[in-house]
Amino acid sequence: MFLDIDAVLLAWTLALTAVAGVYDFRTGLIPNRLVLVMLSVGVCGGLLLALAHGVDHLPVAALRAVFGAVVCSLIPVALYALQSLGGGDLKLLVAVGACLGPALGFEVQVYAFAFASIYAFGRAAFDGTLFRTLADSAALIAQPLVPRALRKPPSPSALRELRFAPAIFCGVLFAALTRGLAL
Repeated sequence: MFLDIDAVLLAWTLALTAVAGVYDFRTGLIPNRLVLVMLSVGVCGGLLLALAHGVDHLPVAALRAVFGAVVCSLIPVALYALQSLGGGDLKLLVAVGACLGPALGFEVQVYAFAFASIYAFGRAAFDGTLFRTLADSAALIAQPLVPRALRKPPSPSALRELRFAPAIFCGVLFAALTRGLAL
């Protein structure tokens, strides 16, 4: 009986994103070594598990890791260029894509952004700044449409820091639960 490759990689990704989430929550940083371990698990683990099913599965496993990393880097690279996402979060999302492949990696990414949004709105509501934060966010989004001479600097409430790795972990956990992964 062979192991389900997706389930094994999802379990490893869940464990490693949990560690990354704790590091990010405590320090605001995600260690590069952890991301390298995750990339190694995604590529080498996927290749080894594919090899257990036969040599003809190796090219598919390799392409899956590469395409997963590429697909899961598109949105985070754009956000990083806009200084809206940290470098550690970018690397972690690329590693998640390498581990889980393009489809599941992107799904996890969507879940992570949804969980981060829910948390951000909840925190703003709890702090009593929800409407001001929404107005500041709308002004920040509209900045490129305003002529440079009329642009105002964003208010500090629009630029609050959000630790994103815990949301990535929640996204992986949600994906695992929706797939019936026994935890």
